[in-house]
Amino acid sequence: MSSESRISAQMASLLSHSKTPTTDHTLEGSSYFGDAVYDSPPLSESSDSEQGDGAHTDSTLDDPEEHSNFGHFGHPLERMPRLRSADHGLNYDLDGEVDVLLKTATLASTFPSRSSSSTSSITSDTINYERIVDLLLAQDPNPFEATDSRNLVMFDPPKDDTLYRYMEAMPPMMVKRVRRSSEELLLLLDLNRPDLREDPWNAAPHILGAVEKEDYVYLCLQRLSEYNDPPMLNVSHYIDFVRQMLEGLSFLHEQRVAGLKCSKASSHMVDLSSQSFALSDEVESEQGVPKFDRHMYPVRYYFSDFTTASRVPMETLYPASSPPTPGLGLGIIGSKRPTAVNSFIRDVQDCGTFIETLLLDVPQVAGKLKSLTKAMLFGGFNADDARRLFEALCHSIPAEVFNKPATPLRPSARPERAHTIAHPISIKDRPKE
Repeated sequence: MSSESRISAQMASLLSHSKTPTTDHTLEGSSYFGDAVYDSPPLSESSDSEQGDGAHTDSTLDDPEEHSNFGHFGHPLERMPRLRSADHGLNYDLDGEVDVLLKTATLASTFPSRSSSSTSSITSDTINYERIVDLLLAQDPNPFEATDSRNLVMFDPPKDDTLYRYMEAMPPMMVKRVRRSSEELLLLLDLNRPDLREDPWNAAPHILGAVEKEDYVYLCLQRLSEYNDPPMLNVSHYIDFVRQMLEGLSFLHEQRVAGLKCSKASSHMVDLSSQSFALSDEVESEQGVPKFDRHMYPVRYYFSDFTTASRVPMETLYPASSPPTPGLGLGIIGSKRPTAVNSFIRDVQDCGTFIETLLLDVPQVAGKLKSLTKAMLFGGFNADDARRLFEALCHSIPAEVFNKPATPLRPSARPERAHTIAHPISIKDRPKE
């Protein structure tokens, strides 16, 4: 099939996805975050059925009256049934496949998303991404030559008359430069396909646009913040972070993506943009840092470092009803275990290390969740095992504990802190016309 035919097929598929009706599959349970449990529905193979009308929805519960139990915490993210088996395996070898995925990812960003702000008037088709990349490349020194380990450049809107001169929208965003031949590019593009992009467990950053220049592709990504900036303030904030972290890891392992540097603070970022006015100027911490009301405004956490990630090759074919991360079993990493299995469990172990350090800030629940981190570090748990154990352990936490304040460690004892450097544009940085 030619590249043009593949692109046409992808676009037709995108348009059909965008018209899919939505539905919610909320399961009732006992107590969680002090209220009812909204657990993930059973995983099912919906690609063979015409009845999965809700399979393409992102059900971040929008009706506060219908789900009033969570009025004081935020919207729990409900899992959609996955669209295909975990062993579907995608292998893009041809250069033309990159073109198809670039078209698909950027076209998907133009469709309305339930996870994006309803108050924003800026859409992808009003943004000149090439102009933004040119403005960054015109800087001296080149910001793409001195990025952090994630290879991310933070773009802030110009503070001079550039916006008026070009009459173009230039919202804050992240820009990542990747080689066209890199596996990281293929992974990020594939994870931004419409059928995966709207899954609330998808922890890959959202691609807004892409600009190709010579051997590089500049991915313009949704702007994210460091996971703890502004700081998490109480137990419920930490619980929500760990929950989304495990859900995101489960999703990525379903897609056979591993190597996510889960133990590093720089690998975790948060989206605060859904409510730009959520930062309160009236309420500040003792250090003068504005507080973010994570109770009223839900946040989304993402894995931000895919520089060493890869899609693990299939070593065994699994049936369509295979579990989310098939074939891991129990036991610690050893030389007799398949390499693919080691990659998945290493992610879980790294994630367990990071969670263990986080829990030092919330001693009120550290004891109850000790069995979770122990199982992740030494029990050979897969990501979904850890997620399910975490949910079960949270059921036993009294409701009043979730509002207990966190007691962060002194800076020298905290996990590695990521540093984000923004790159505002000034008049002298404009590209010459």
